[in-house]
Amino acid sequence: MNEERLDRLFNETLKLISEQGFYSTPMSQIAKKSGISMGSIYNQFENKEILLNELYKKIKIRFANHVLSKINGTESIEQQIKHMLGSIFYYYSEQRSEINFIEQYENSPLITEETQKQLQPYLMRVFQKFEEGKRKKVISQLPTEALIAMSFGAVSSLAKMYVKKIYSSRMPDTISDVIDAVYLMIKG
Repeated sequence: MNEERLDRLFNETLKLISEQGFYSTPMSQIAKKSGISMGSIYNQFENKEILLNELYKKIKIRFANHVLSKINGTESIEQQIKHMLGSIFYYYSEQRSEINFIEQYENSPLITEETQKQLQPYLMRVFQKFEEGKRKKVISQLPTEALIAMSFGAVSSLAKMYVKKIYSSRMPDTISDVIDAVYLMIKG
């Protein structure tokens, strides 16, 4: 399947899953909505679970690359972490269907161990930035997983509140203040 058709398949699958959920979206509906025959889909993906794992990897890699693209290696580790946190806020705010899919999929039994293993190199780059911050003693010496969960969780929760308009409409004007506060939380 060429890249254009694959993108169309992934985009339509994401839309349908966002509207109906994993289990209420049959392959026949994905085929009809994408305009790609069932035979072509099954030729590329053995079953729906494999299709969903590939979609998950594609979105997760795009998210990781977006977050990591905001890092300038010449800046202080503090600035690099703050840039990552800011890019998470904006990605969560702007790519809701992708984020909803990631969150649902990560909490489902459908994600395979192989998929998780294939994503490790992308996740390790974030992990390494926090490890560097710990080595340089600019962030807390708590376990790195805890620091990532605390900071990413806080920023993603704030982004969700912003999207739902629970937070002040001025939030984008003060995002740097919010990021500074989240950083202070992990600074220790």
